[in-house]
Amino acid sequence: MSADPRDAVALAQIQLFQGHFLRAVGVLERQGLLEASEAPCSPLQLQAMHLAATALFQAERSDAVVEMLERILPNEKDLEAIRDLAKAGRDTSDAALVKEEDSALSSPFGVMEPPRLRNSKPPSARKRSLGGAPGKSGIDVVASLCTTMGLAFEVLENRTRATGYLVAALEVDPRCVEAMETLLNSGLLPVVRLKALITDLQSRLAPELAWLGDYYALRSAVLDPATVKELSSANTMAEEGGFGSNVDVIAAKAEAAYYADDIAEARTLAERVHTQDPHHERCALVLFASLLEQENKNDLYYLAHKMIEESPSSAVSWVGVGCYYLATKRPDLAQRYFHKATKLQPRLAQAWIGFGNAFSAQDESDQAMAAYRSAARLLPGSHVPSLYIGMEYIRSSNLSLAASFLTGAMGLNPLDPLIYNEIGVVSYRKGQYSEAEGYFRKALSLARPEALMKRWAPTLVNLGHALRKQRKFSDALANYQAALAMEPHAADILAASAFTHHLAGDVAKAISMYHKSLAICPEDAFASEMLEKALHATISLPLREALASTNVGNSEEQSGAESMMQSGAESMMQSGAESM
Repeated sequence: MSADPRDAVALAQIQLFQGHFLRAVGVLERQGLLEASEAPCSPLQLQAMHLAATALFQAERSDAVVEMLERILPNEKDLEAIRDLAKAGRDTSDAALVKEEDSALSSPFGVMEPPRLRNSKPPSARKRSLGGAPGKSGIDVVASLCTTMGLAFEVLENRTRATGYLVAALEVDPRCVEAMETLLNSGLLPVVRLKALITDLQSRLAPELAWLGDYYALRSAVLDPATVKELSSANTMAEEGGFGSNVDVIAAKAEAAYYADDIAEARTLAERVHTQDPHHERCALVLFASLLEQENKNDLYYLAHKMIEESPSSAVSWVGVGCYYLATKRPDLAQRYFHKATKLQPRLAQAWIGFGNAFSAQDESDQAMAAYRSAARLLPGSHVPSLYIGMEYIRSSNLSLAASFLTGAMGLNPLDPLIYNEIGVVSYRKGQYSEAEGYFRKALSLARPEALMKRWAPTLVNLGHALRKQRKFSDALANYQAALAMEPHAADILAASAFTHHLAGDVAKAISMYHKSLAICPEDAFASEMLEKALHATISLPLREALASTNVGNSEEQSGAESMMQSGAESMMQSGAESM
């Protein structure tokens, strides 16, 4: 190898491509390219530093990455110093380019370009950009260094510093997609702060890159379902920019559709991606979740079986098997496969949430809580783990802790309607019926109108219960009727509607609906008891005396009526569909 440092960088790049990570670092060290000095680093030295950091990261030496990069990168809180470093690198790069162009006059080979590293990666490496030479064509190398530093801190579970460096990377270069993807996939930023960041990035992108800002907004729609309504421009930009068939764009649309409760659209888009790229893991999770939501056992079995055959070492493949067993109501087997997924990829939060749901389905609250807390550590900016913990506390009747976690989830994402349904359940069980009514109405107002189908029928029922408790019988019946339009054969809704007619004094209608409920569910003790009371009232006593003597009003508190109040932990989200 010659003494030219560019040859050392090129050789190290080849070593990295072949998976010889530590050898790549050694090549750069021997050339003296990793030695920090008080003078600004040259563009080539910055590239070498990033190449070495990438190699160390792939060799699972995140502590060494931090130790090396701390010598040249300012603290993540000092954004001004990071911008100055990037500017100095660009200025030095421009000066070096002019010098090379001048010297090319006497060179028979013309200008030798510095090696571009951004497209070089080992086949087994995590999908990442290695950063290019600073300039118009590549991601700013300082932004790439900040991204690598953020990834290293994330692995070391210092998520505060990881977030700081990833945000700094985007401040230096809004085109640093990997930094944004990491912030989103790892749930490092609360939704409000994330939206503010994306808005700022959109304002700084050049007009020809407006599509990238729309892509960021589309990806963030998984945290803000309301954003989906504002993304028509993203669709237009994607088509005009030639990105309409890009699998990452389609996958982002699938995720956005899923979290906006458009399960059918999410499945269609996810299947489209899976056809083009069967190993697109993020979209595979959306597809598994959509099939689970639709209770499509056959397709779940086929897809999970196929992925296990093709990628047995992929944690996502085993998540699919776990989803299949949740769909077939065999949570004991689901536990086994979600556990396998967490062993293969301990940082896959969706596997931990599925693991928790499998435990919850078997009333194993302690284990479910442990799994949800593991997910919370992996997704510090996501509201989903806190939401599930709150739902589990509702199930175990620990209302104070449930309220605490649900309030925390609302702080992280005030736009998820399921949170308000669960807080409404807590208020209802505390006897705060007016507050419960407000939360249920808020949940329904946040849900997309086209999504108000079977998925949100329990919230309509819950609202009906809260209204009934306040003796707003006509409003309660209207909500029960809306729920019945979605689930016409739901015995519990028919019984609730019958009971409300009974309380309102329409005994004949109540009797008719009690019969309908019992025809579907003959073992419903509450409906049987109330039907007997209603029949007794019509035969032996005037209505008012019958209600008084049979104590119908108090029976609402003492009988099985209370059990009709549906917690989302049992009826809103089936078996972890929210988590995928």
